[in-house]
This record gives sequence, C-alpha cells and structure tokens, in this order.
Amino acid sequence: MRSLITCLLALAFTPAAMAQAQPVEVGGATFEGDAIVVGHRLPLNGAGLHLKGSNKLYAAGLYVSKRGRSYEDVSLAPGPKRLQLKILSDIEGRELGGTLSTAMNTALSASEMSACMSGLLTLGEVFSAKKKLKAGETLTLDSVPGQGTLVRIGTERVAKIDSPAFFGCVAQVYLGNKPLDSGLKSAMLGRMAPATTTSAVVANALSPAPR
Repeated sequence: MRSLITCLLALAFTPAAMAQAQPVEVGGATFEGDAIVVGHRLPLNGAGLHLKGSNKLYAAGLYVSKRGRSYEDVSLAPGPKRLQLKILSDIEGRELGGTLSTAMNTALSASEMSACMSGLLTLGEVFSAKKKLKAGETLTLDSVPGQGTLVRIGTERVAKIDSPAFFGCVAQVYLGNKPLDSGLKSAMLGRMAPATTTSAVVANALSPAPR
C-alpha cells in the first residue's frame, strides 16, 4: 500500500502533471493554470492580450472543463465556465458596456440578441454604477448551470444574470464567427502562445475574435 501511495504521489508531481496547472503571464497579468468554479476545477483553455492602439487594455482568459479549439467546442463543454478580464489600463464602465453591446449586435442573430437583452441590460447597470475599471482590477463572468451567469469585480459579486443563454452570447463576441479581435480569439482558444498575442482594437474596449 505504501509503495502504491508513493507511486501515485510521484505521478501527481511529475513535470507533465504540474505543467497543466502552471500560471500563465500575459502582458503583465497572471492567470492561474486552473480555477475553481462552484467546486469544479477548470483548466485554463487560453489567454491573450487585447490592445487599443499601442496601449495594453486588458488580458482575457477562458476556463472550461474540456479544452476547446472553437466556439462550438467551448459551448458544448459540460459544467461551469469562466471568462476573466484582467484590466491593464483604466477603462470607463460605460465605454466597456457600450462596446459589449455593439459587439453583440455584430456577432449575434436577432433572436440570439433578444435572448440576451435582459442580461446585457443588467451588465449595463453594473458598468453604469462602476464608473471606471482601474488597472489591476479583475472582471469575472462565471457560467453556472442552473444559476445563470455570476458577475464579479475583484472578489465582490456585483450581479447575477439568470438567462442561461447570456454567457454563450458573450462567448460568441470573443470566440464566434464575427469576433472583434481575431488574435485574442486565437489565444483564448489556445491556437497561439499568449506572449505573441498583440491584438489591436477594431471598435473600442471589449474585443472578441474571428473564427
């Protein structure tokens, strides 16, 4: 029995096993190699840097239960999911909310947009109350089956969006057929190394990517 326990411990601490949970640095922001969301350990699927001109706006990371290389893969992954933005430069809340709204209008069909409208309005209220997201702050959206999307700024929960479709709408903005930032999309889907991601903004603050 002792030899079996020793063997299992050795396997757990091999470089290959440990590498899966190593933090990833993107543009000065650090993403943990995995995240615990409502009791589920989710690996980091990918993370990338989003620029506005030459200014580092934020880094974005995606956590899912099963690694995906497309929006379809991510949407079909079972259990909770997490989208996390690490703010690198001060962003006005209204600008961030307005950009997300514009991005959704571009990325989603009319019926999809309708299903997500209540959630978008709730998120807009969050950004209206939060006048500015400052460098160093973190915006987290957790998709929790049976609960909806939980929104946090730092460790504080600031909203709960009941619509089961809302997280998928945001994911389409970043990962769907009409993303705002193809480089960021590729990085979040693990198609390129985070350090090489130098995506430029097309519209404003929030930026998704093409498929």
